[in-house]
Amino acid sequence: MTSQTTHRFFFTALSLGVALFMLGATAAAQAPATSSTSPTATTTATAAPATTTATTTTEAIAVSDTTTTDTTAAAAASSQQMPTGEPQAQVGPAYWSSIAGFEGDSHKTGYGFFGPQYVHPFKPNMAWVGGFNGNYLFYQFANGSGTTHVSEPGLSTAMGLRFGGHNWVQVQAGPSFKRKNTEFRNASDVKIGSDNRTQVGLSMGASVYADPTRHNNIHGMVDYSTTDRYVWSRLGYKEQISNRNWQGKFTHYLGVEYIDQGNRDIHLQQVGGFIEFLHVPSSISVMLRTGYKRSTFQLGPHKTGPWFAVSFYERLK
Repeated sequence: MTSQTTHRFFFTALSLGVALFMLGATAAAQAPATSSTSPTATTTATAAPATTTATTTTEAIAVSDTTTTDTTAAAAASSQQMPTGEPQAQVGPAYWSSIAGFEGDSHKTGYGFFGPQYVHPFKPNMAWVGGFNGNYLFYQFANGSGTTHVSEPGLSTAMGLRFGGHNWVQVQAGPSFKRKNTEFRNASDVKIGSDNRTQVGLSMGASVYADPTRHNNIHGMVDYSTTDRYVWSRLGYKEQISNRNWQGKFTHYLGVEYIDQGNRDIHLQQVGGFIEFLHVPSSISVMLRTGYKRSTFQLGPHKTGPWFAVSFYERLK
């Protein structure tokens, strides 16, 4: 993926996210306030290459972070004086959440992450967000005489703003640190050289969370890391299939997703589905994901095959 393509994709994905947010906000204005999100809020923990924008459970990975994954914001409304007889909007409480995830595939590419996130509403429809995560990325690709193996343990931080109440859009940025270990092997899989270096850069991203109706949700996110010029983006849709009256302890979702990620070494396109299990009293969500992936490289043939992922999210009391 060239630098020009990377930047074009980043801004295109961001524009799509804003459009989805506007769509969700419009739908929310025409529907009751309740939604597919539980009274205590769920998430989509996902992993993204370098920032924990995690929301997600969701949800997961990619070769790169997240990432990862975001949570629903506390309910909020306009700060303007409400008409007589209507209560004035309140600022919701601040809260911590923890997210984690791992993704792997059939051609030795994978990514894992874990970290906390903090959301602090400071006025109706606005909140500070911040967090960090430890992460580990690994992948390999063909070179002129053999294969190149890359592993990247790292630490990513982010701070930003969330705009909106139940439906929201979020932007964040922060420094990221990686230890990139590269090993070169010949056609006989014998090590012939290596390169190890510490990289410091900037991670930036945006995400959107919208409920078109009371029982489904759209989540989109995009992240870019300057340390390895890696872009990670995801668009997901999920449908609540149980406990729609929120009287039970467990809620289940089924969903589909598309992920596009990569840098100049590797480009991956993924489609798949997932099932999410939410324990309402504890606000713990676990997501299981799988699908089909196509990986392309600067040198060598492309690879295709299955991928799998697991994600975890908990909103702390």
